[in-house]
Amino acid sequence: MRPIRWLAGAALFALLAWALVFAYRKGREERQNEVQRDAPVIAPSRVAASADGVVVRLDPAEADKLGLVAEPARSVSAPPTVQLNGVVVPDSARIAFLRAPVAGRLEVAPGVTWPELGARVAAGGTIAQVADAKGLVVPRAGVVTQVGARPGEIVQAGQVLLAISDLTEPLARIAWSEGAPATPPARLTVQPLDRSGRSAPAQLVGPAFDVDPLTQRPAFNYRLAHSWPGLAVGLPVAASVPTGAAKGGAVGIPAAAVVQWEGLLWAYVERAPGQFSRVRVLTTTPVPGGWAIRGGIAPGDRIVTVGAEQLLSEEFRARVQVGDEVAE
Repeated sequence: MRPIRWLAGAALFALLAWALVFAYRKGREERQNEVQRDAPVIAPSRVAASADGVVVRLDPAEADKLGLVAEPARSVSAPPTVQLNGVVVPDSARIAFLRAPVAGRLEVAPGVTWPELGARVAAGGTIAQVADAKGLVVPRAGVVTQVGARPGEIVQAGQVLLAISDLTEPLARIAWSEGAPATPPARLTVQPLDRSGRSAPAQLVGPAFDVDPLTQRPAFNYRLAHSWPGLAVGLPVAASVPTGAAKGGAVGIPAAAVVQWEGLLWAYVERAPGQFSRVRVLTTTPVPGGWAIRGGIAPGDRIVTVGAEQLLSEEFRARVQVGDEVAE
């Protein structure tokens, strides 16, 4: 009996040992699987460094998926220029004032909303009434550039209620600098500082009545040929003034190819099939539809004209790993 009991005990001990080993291995395998499931999925980086700076690498299928279009850069002739800053200013000849005819309470006309600063209004409609006086009619179509009172307030006779400016051909005050020619040109191109690619030709009106408040240098007023969306009195603008004769060797960069990052403008150039590098675009020399630059891009280089924003997003996506920003 004793040998049988000994054998049974040994078998039971072996079974328990095997069960413990199995449970340990099974637990370790489950922990490894859990770690693998929780581990972040890091996609292969599409961004690399090269002699041209940061390069975004895409295979043809990825480029097609992003909708990228690249076109050869064209040589343009452009003069050397200096950039001058300015601002859209009120034009006294094109401002109409809506004034209170008598003293009393200002009441808005039925079904009419009192306009806010920057709102566009149409001419001819009755907009409000003061006391028992005749209804007030909007004197001209334009943009509200001053709100002098609100409905329900007591106003005085002659008080300005609204100032309405005609901004179809706005006036810009351009501050002169030391690098600019002594005689202002009769015509130049004015553009907003947001570098949106919008611009308007402008005609010289004459010297401004006072110096520029920032530079304390002489300034000149220019009449823009047309407006653009978002233009308002007080909008900062810039103008590029030629300082010499036109020269070749520049490359035209269309506005559609330009993206903005950290306050600067950039374009992507396809240096090799599927390899896109980011190049700085200076906006000191505007040309129709964009800008002319010298250096960084040569005639014939393929500029990304559609999808540059997608490449910028790909570049930024590669900088982020598990929530940490990776330096460029």
